[in-house]
Amino acid sequence: MAYEDDNRLKPRPYFITAGKTRSDFPLEAMVVARQAPTPALRHERRAVVDEVANPMALVEVAARLSLPLGVVRVLLEELSEEGWVDIHTESSTADDLDIDTLLRVIDAVKHL
Repeated sequence: MAYEDDNRLKPRPYFITAGKTRSDFPLEAMVVARQAPTPALRHERRAVVDEVANPMALVEVAARLSLPLGVVRVLLEELSEEGWVDIHTESSTADDLDIDTLLRVIDAVKHL
């Protein structure tokens, strides 16, 4: 569900982020809510926490809410610091996986 489904004017990005413009989370970072949003969260912040009830990539959150990627990055960083969401930035490499798992994945792809 998009953040704004009607024709009202959207607030400017710098208003949503209170002027903050930088965050270093990678685009592929996975985000998941720690708890359901409460009335303490307002507007975009509540929409973000609501959207990530199930794990989701940072870029997908921005797309689903029709918000600029930079805005979502800043909001997620703040929400993480406040304990509303967890952000997972670790990525798996071939060294992290065992050979049997890799072979099963290859076999499964061949059978598609």
